[in-house]
Amino acid sequence: MPRLDLTDTERLTLANQYEILAELRKNEHYALMAETLRDGYPWLYEQYFDSLAENLPDDKAQHVLTILGIYGDMRDSYAQLTDKTGINERDLALPGFDGN
Repeated sequence: MPRLDLTDTERLTLANQYEILAELRKNEHYALMAETLRDGYPWLYEQYFDSLAENLPDDKAQHVLTILGIYGDMRDSYAQLTDKTGINERDLALPGFDGN
């Protein structure tokens, strides 16, 4: 993951959100994250975000949206059919995307 550069304002905002989560969920982990963000040591707080995936490039995002649109159109068309003989509704369900 590339270096995470947060402004002081972003760090303060995230720290406040983690403090709220710590109180709401009674979870010390969130309180520790808030403290780490307030302390301002990037090599420590970056570990909390190491599970973030890279941003999906625009062309791939558009491809996903196109596929979702096609499946939506198929469902809508199927719903409007009066004779659905020979069409299995399960075949119109989006099988999902591979995480890779």
